[in-house]
Amino acid sequence: MSKKRNITIDVIKAVAILLVILGHSIQYGCGKEYLESNAFFQNPLFEYIYSFHMPLFAMISGYLFYYTVSKRKLKEIIFNRIKRLFIPILSWQVVLCIWNAVKNVVKSGGG
Repeated sequence: MSKKRNITIDVIKAVAILLVILGHSIQYGCGKEYLESNAFFQNPLFEYIYSFHMPLFAMISGYLFYYTVSKRKLKEIIFNRIKRLFIPILSWQVVLCIWNAVKNVVKSGGG
């Protein structure tokens, strides 16, 4: 049994992601003076993008989560979230701690 993807949702997510990238580019990519003066808040494109992009992501997440909940048990959902989110987060935290420890040893002159 093959799962069919909802192409409409994929297109909406892609457009939303591109708008977030554009919004961040306006905010951070226009120079230090522009960022520090908060001039991006007066940019009409920035205002437009930031007026709806996060609610759009929330609606898409809720829509997709509804189908997840209707197909799986709560225990399975929680286990999948732990496996897909907490294990990578924990792994990267370990890597970051090791990196910082090595950096501090090198900075203090070695041993």
